Amino acid sequence: MLISGLMIIGLSSSANSQPLIEKFRVVGTEPFWTLKVSQQGFTYSNPAGQRKISTYVRPLTAQNRSADSLRVYRLQRNTTLIIQRATCIEGDPYPYTATLIMDQQVLTGCAQSD
Repeated sequence: MLISGLMIIGLSSSANSQPLIEKFRVVGTEPFWTLKVSQQGFTYSNPAGQRKISTYVRPLTAQNRSADSLRVYRLQRNTTLIIQRATCIEGDPYPYTATLIMDQQVLTGCAQSD
């Protein structure tokens, strides 16, 4: 699997890795959307409203990479959130890029620890 130039040979649970920052704010435009990641769950918002899309799950991480370089959250309802450490510009600069695959859509945006 190739994600933004990063080859993923395998994914592993981060349970035995260094602690991760588990709170993120993810933003995207065209269409405008936000996603809050916290121990309480994943909450998606867009101009039409807000909804909780999943309870909290620990992310998978890329093998042989730091735990902070890539997180893959496999959520309920066939929803996937990928957060990768790479500079992202969405008005302001952010330290992470984000891809949200939900409801047969692929949304891209930026993220920062919250």
